[in-house]
Amino acid sequence: MSTTNALDAAFNLNQKVLHQLRSGYYPNSKDELLDEIKSFFCPETHSSDAIFKPLSEVIRLRRNVHALTAPIRRLPVDILYEIFSYCARIPHRLLGQREDYVLSIRGSSHRPRCPTLELTWMCSHWRFIIRDYPPLWSSFYIEADLDRISFPRRFEVFREYMALSRQSPLKFCIVIPLESTAVALHDYRILVDNLDRWQHVILDSTTLIGLDSMIPTGHCPNLQSLWIIKQHRHDSQPPPSCVLSSAPSLRTYRDTGTVAWSKSTWFDCSHLTSLNIHVLRAKSIAHFLARFPNLKEFSLGEFEGDGSLITSVLVYQCKIAILNLSMKCLLPRIWERLRLPHLVSLSLYTYASSYQIWKPEYDSFLKEFSSLLLASQCFLQTLKLYNIPTKHSLTFISHHPSITDFVFSSDSIGPDVECSVIDLLDALTIEEHRTSRRKKHHPKPVFLPNFQSFSVNVQTQCLCLPSRIGAGAEPSSFITASILCPSLTAQPEHARVPRLQSLTLGLGSWIDNVGRRFIRERMGLHVAVRDEDIEESAFGTMW
Repeated sequence: MSTTNALDAAFNLNQKVLHQLRSGYYPNSKDELLDEIKSFFCPETHSSDAIFKPLSEVIRLRRNVHALTAPIRRLPVDILYEIFSYCARIPHRLLGQREDYVLSIRGSSHRPRCPTLELTWMCSHWRFIIRDYPPLWSSFYIEADLDRISFPRRFEVFREYMALSRQSPLKFCIVIPLESTAVALHDYRILVDNLDRWQHVILDSTTLIGLDSMIPTGHCPNLQSLWIIKQHRHDSQPPPSCVLSSAPSLRTYRDTGTVAWSKSTWFDCSHLTSLNIHVLRAKSIAHFLARFPNLKEFSLGEFEGDGSLITSVLVYQCKIAILNLSMKCLLPRIWERLRLPHLVSLSLYTYASSYQIWKPEYDSFLKEFSSLLLASQCFLQTLKLYNIPTKHSLTFISHHPSITDFVFSSDSIGPDVECSVIDLLDALTIEEHRTSRRKKHHPKPVFLPNFQSFSVNVQTQCLCLPSRIGAGAEPSSFITASILCPSLTAQPEHARVPRLQSLTLGLGSWIDNVGRRFIRERMGLHVAVRDEDIEESAFGTMW
């Protein structure tokens, strides 16, 4: 075959392969096209000179054939959807939680991140699949102007995503710069027109004020969670009344400002299951919670009230299982008329180092709250105490023998540690809290004969792991090769923890092979080391 004929043959084969690529077809072993391709590369068909002179076309043919027979083309469409959904997600850290979006538009120095759109550039077959799957286009994070005149590219990308999302429920976070609100909100009219598609929504207070005037009436049948991010903790601007009054599916509400309950007549709260408030302004917590018959999780950062609404009527909140509170909420008498019979997890927190800001009145508050739990006859299993002195923590635990899982911050570990109570636990977790101001000390030896799980989540050398398991040691020995201190070597009878079943260290590469081998040989344990980032605690960025 001549060079011209070889070039024509390669070109024609390329067109056939491209057609199959665009159609999503995957050839089988008996496919005629594959036989034709094999024949083209057969020495009996072409001379070496004839086939290699149109080299670029032959290389293109080879590349296309390789793409046509790629294993990923054999995957079912639903599996491709899962892969695309994973590749398209853009993680954002919001109020201590990870939220994933498929479109991210930020300040003028950042170009829009749109991995879904980029996936459509791979081939026409993928483009057809992706454009036909609305969930890949229905979540976005916007932290910038969206003015169609000043930033036409941003607006066009946003409008394209909205169009391709069709009728899929929307998940979005909008944080507009304060100085550009008047201009930008006009271009969010498309969101207001799709109010019935809102599902998971995060708005800042600036956007909230603007959208309130744009939503005179409406219905949000699919709205499941609403977060309001406010610039100031005393900002009591409520969300649009028509949104909450017409959201029968709303289950989660979070407000980083102040909720003034006396003014919250718009709040239809009978269906909420999770409520997170930074500051609550009310006369009684018990009567406030009585308005939430289905509430399962309640988080509160601060309470502003005089407790004037105190009656003899007990309020039973029968569904709350998880309670997260700061010590600013444990004021005298405000909890005494409340009963929490199904509470299984309690978190208490102070905002700074426990050894620097602990107030004497906190002792009585803890005792009063402990009495409430006893009166509720709840089966409390998990207790998390952050930046609370250890002696108060252990006293609290001693009154609630049902607790089997105890979490406390590394800043709480002081010279007052004793093992009489924590020896009864099944699991202990020590976390480094982001607001902790560490105090150096020399802890006593603590033996943990009954533990099934022991977890340490710290990123500095402030905590010495061996002292929590068998003998005291200097904190500086923590990151050395002799991770288990010399005193353990000298006292081998203390090195083994009889009932300890697992030891997990959230310390990444800080535990070297020597340290792991020492733990394995001297304690009879296999050490699992997590290399991922340490998760922020429940209260780290709650408000």
